Order: sequence, then structure tokens, then C-alpha cells
Amino acid sequence: MRIARTGTIARDERYGEAYLSHTVEGKEYRSKISTLRGDYQQPDGTTANRLRQWGKLDFDSQVGDILQDRLYCVQWMRPKKKRHGDEFEFRSVNDDDLQREKTVRDHVARNFAEWQSAGWMPDMRIEVGGAPPVPRPRSNKRSRLDTLASSL
Repeated sequence: MRIARTGTIARDERYGEAYLSHTVEGKEYRSKISTLRGDYQQPDGTTANRLRQWGKLDFDSQVGDILQDRLYCVQWMRPKKKRHGDEFEFRSVNDDDLQREKTVRDHVARNFAEWQSAGWMPDMRIEVGGAPPVPRPRSNKRSRLDTLASSL
């Protein structure tokens, strides 16, 4: 559980390159996220990748996508009997769970466009972002100007 708390995505520095990290028999393996995405340099100098661009009606990965979704565990949560809070149980996926997941995916596929039209599901592209700007310390000169301005 100690390893699970840190997750599988790691960075050596706060805004350094991200990598997938996993440990097998005590040995850590790392793969750069940029390598997994298939990042490459375009002729104009910008960076692109080989991930399929999702369409407006996409909610699930498709065969051939680099990154795939899968159900890997089931988590149960119930109130603790004699104390406040909840207790959790995790278990492996079985055939019944996979059938329930298929039922949900089929239901979403049938209704997704209608839900978007009704405004219940987003239909806009997620804008590209980046690391937040690094705050710059204020210089003494700027602080003196602020003090002077506030006294006027």
C-alpha cells in the first residue's frame, strides 16, 4: 500500500518530465509518458503525438488506441459498524463484473448524444494546458514602489 499511495506516474522534479513507474520483484521500471504517447517534432517545430484524437461522441477507448481502459478491481464501501467513517474492500474482477460494465457502456453509448444535447454531459474539447507559471519573488525595488504608491 505504501507504493500505491505514490501512484504510477512520477517526476524527478516538480515540473520535470513525467514517466510511468512500476516495480516488479523490487526493481523499478520507468517509461517516459512522452514515449508512450509517441511524441514527435513536427516540421514547424511544435510537438505532436500519435494518440488518436477523440471525437465529440467518444467516451471510451477504441481498439488500436495506445492507452486503453480496463476494469481492474472492484471497491466496496460501507459504513463502519461501531465507529465513524467507512470501511473498504477491494477484490478482483469476475465475469459478472465485466458483464455489468458492458451493460453500462452499452447504455452510455445509446444515450450519450442525447445527454450532451440536454447539457448533462460536456460536449466541448478540453483545452490544452501546461504547468502553472512559477511564481517570481518580488524584488526590493518593486516592493518600495508599491509602498510608495499605497502611501499616496
